[in-house]
Amino acid sequence: MPAYAQANRPRQETTKVEEKKPVVDEKAYKAALELIPESREKYDPWGVARPAEPAKKSK
Repeated sequence: MPAYAQANRPRQETTKVEEKKPVVDEKAYKAALELIPESREKYDPWGVARPAEPAKKSK
C-alpha cells in the first residue's frame, strides 16, 4: 500500500538563503598573535604519561 501520509506535505522553498560568514580582519588577527607571550619552557604533551627521568648514578 502506498504511504498517503507523505503525499500531502507542504513544499519547501528550493532557494537557500546564503549564510553570511564573519569577515576576518588579518591585521587584527596578527596583532592578537603578537600579544601572546612566548613560552620559556618547551611544551611536552607526553610529559604526564612518561615517568620522571631517574637520577643518574655515578660510580
